[in-house]
Amino acid sequence: MFNVLIALLSVSAASGWTARRLAPLPAPAVVRPPQTYSTATHRMMDVRTTRDVEWAATLNAHNASLLQYNYAVFFDAGSSGTRMYIYHWNEVMNNTGLVTPQNDARNCSTRLSDFRDEPERVGPSLKACFDFAAQSIPADKHTATRVRLGATAGMRIVATENATAANGVLTAIYQYLRANYNFSVTEGDIHILPAEDETAYVWAAVNYAAKVLQDPLERNNTWTSLYMGGASTDVSMDVSKRDSTATAGLAADYSLTLFDHTFPLFIKNFICYGKDQAFLRYQALLVKSSNFVSPVYNPCGAWNHTIIVRHKDLFNAACSTVRVPEELTSQESYEIIGTADFQGCRNMTRRLFMLDFALQPAQCPFNDAGTCPLVTGGGHIFYGRLLASGGFAYDASTLSLLSNRTFVVSVPFDIDGQRRALHELCSTRYVDVMDMAYSANVKAEFALRACFDGVYSGTMLSDVYRLDDETLKNSVFSRSVNDEDVSWTLGWALITSVTKNTTVTSPNSAGVLRAVSLSAVSFLVFVPFLFSFVIHLQF
Repeated sequence: MFNVLIALLSVSAASGWTARRLAPLPAPAVVRPPQTYSTATHRMMDVRTTRDVEWAATLNAHNASLLQYNYAVFFDAGSSGTRMYIYHWNEVMNNTGLVTPQNDARNCSTRLSDFRDEPERVGPSLKACFDFAAQSIPADKHTATRVRLGATAGMRIVATENATAANGVLTAIYQYLRANYNFSVTEGDIHILPAEDETAYVWAAVNYAAKVLQDPLERNNTWTSLYMGGASTDVSMDVSKRDSTATAGLAADYSLTLFDHTFPLFIKNFICYGKDQAFLRYQALLVKSSNFVSPVYNPCGAWNHTIIVRHKDLFNAACSTVRVPEELTSQESYEIIGTADFQGCRNMTRRLFMLDFALQPAQCPFNDAGTCPLVTGGGHIFYGRLLASGGFAYDASTLSLLSNRTFVVSVPFDIDGQRRALHELCSTRYVDVMDMAYSANVKAEFALRACFDGVYSGTMLSDVYRLDDETLKNSVFSRSVNDEDVSWTLGWALITSVTKNTTVTSPNSAGVLRAVSLSAVSFLVFVPFLFSFVIHLQF
């Protein structure tokens, strides 16, 4: 048993939401495939409908106001690294800024968890990104530019082991910023982002990019977000327009006000079920299955691919739930050899959802039929269009590249082609996987993980979320909507842009905390999960 720790942030009065540019105004909310237009063609496609013109005129007359450009800088400090986003806006609509990214995300490389023992080094490790922001934003705007950093599941996990060390890293970043730059930043701006906030921000980013939030006539067509990260995975959807049967047992547990409209959201964030943490548990499960004796055989691994893993990396982490006999705790390492066994890979991956997690409180027990809305009634409960982003989209894209595009990640999604490609990859020799990686320009480490990642994502979507094939075919696997990156930072930028006091409401709103015990807050997780339902994986 262990108590998971988390930082709980109540987004205070800055919690309204924002819109995007006024032209072109919303057409049906779809993800446009990549296209190239001539100037003349683009003009023709920008012709507005009568409804668009009337809507724009009304908004301009009553709510839009021109401002000087406002800037904000956001850091997504995830478990695999830190990315920086710069946003700006010079118009507001319904008290929310029309936020636009100034440039693509900038990879800062830094993993905050690497600095728990040397916090004095974390600030300088981010210097290149800080400098880029300073150069990208006019100097006379620096003092008015808000800088905010949200550390996500990776640092939540670090805080389970040492909250003092986690806070030390965050404080060091704040002090470095204050000492070397003129940006507007408070100590509370550099914090561990509560899981429910991160999940809601993703939902807002998706629906803002889809131009649903901005148009009152489109608000019945909100998208549902399914996101896979490295250390956690999450679900978010609007429940305001669900019919009474579908909504049974499905209560809104988060409320966002954006564009002067309040959206009740159903959100779930599952710590330790991101694909990187799942992979570590998978390896630990393999070692246990071999009675902690090398060699250990890996059915998801390419044939004859051999690696050495350290005992402490698999069994000493906060997300590890595989029990180790006392006499084996001094074990140094294990040799793991790939066997390229697709069926064995599927079977072993399913077991990850049956491990006995000691996470508390247990609010979504999958072995208690009828209490968890994600598995109630034998079918999925999701509403509207589905966007599978983060790892879901990356895994599909990587597999497409490795298979020499035998299937294409588009709408409708070729689920049958994806499954054939995954089966072939998971039955391939190490030397052939390396050739595939070279030909597809995919890093070897990602190619060698692609079998496990694909099977794990498929298990999550088909068995945990219970998406049938027809739903999967109509889902969008992408990291962007309308060419807009839907990082949760966009949602946070929308909140930051709000021009009047509104509130974000969640059951856990209780002020700004940096790193606190998760056992003391209402954090939704996957817990002891015995398969009380029949699994039908169809790869």
